[in-house]
Amino acid sequence: MKLYDFAFMRSDWLKKLADLAVPENWGEDHRALQVYCETNFDIAYREDLLHKDEAGRFALWRVGTLTTSDGTPIYAYFPKNRLEGKQAFAFVTFLHQHSLMVTYSPDRFSSSTQIAIQDPPKEPDYRSGDYHPDYKIEYSWGHMESDHSSRLEQHIPGLTGRPRFLCIFGAIELAHRLWGQLAVPQYHHGAYQWFLPLYITHDDHSKPPDLVAALVANDEREVYRVATLLPPDWAYPLARAITVGRPSFNSWLA
Repeated sequence: MKLYDFAFMRSDWLKKLADLAVPENWGEDHRALQVYCETNFDIAYREDLLHKDEAGRFALWRVGTLTTSDGTPIYAYFPKNRLEGKQAFAFVTFLHQHSLMVTYSPDRFSSSTQIAIQDPPKEPDYRSGDYHPDYKIEYSWGHMESDHSSRLEQHIPGLTGRPRFLCIFGAIELAHRLWGQLAVPQYHHGAYQWFLPLYITHDDHSKPPDLVAALVANDEREVYRVATLLPPDWAYPLARAITVGRPSFNSWLA
């Protein structure tokens, strides 16, 4: 279930959340925060972590693992949508209380009711699993070369054909060998996967990598397939979405 299919979201919701949570660089227009919320809502829905009022009056969602600066969990409050033919719920506000209390009113003309939430929704348990350094790496170089030639030229200028392939091949194999330092889990299309940052033109890990390889595991065959190569700022939101606390790869967004 997608967040925007579940509830109507006000235009200012991302800014309100960014202002409420521990200060963090979420990129231009809070793009990384939007991906964070969309990803974590999908996980919460799949894992049945939403709190739905028994009478169907409202729903609550623990917004990933985000907190305020004093460590208070952040929840999104969704009363039932009064408009027919629209999403079932409508976002109203974020709540940040250790003892969660909802102020509910069936419509703007009725008096409100204070409802104590005895069992607030829990934060997700990210189950990315273990990285398998013994898996072999499979490449779809023809796909990457034909579909992302301009991207490769932008991030690895001056190389084409076989020299470019060998540079990328060597960078991926080296990152695979150094997985303990470099491998970063991500969540995409309902599945946990892995990123490997590729340092081709430099080896300064405090700076953004040249590219990030997205790996898809085939556990039956014990291989990782390189699905695509992403600019680091494209990969960052997908990895940040399932990272608790400050990410070690925040240079990707620089």
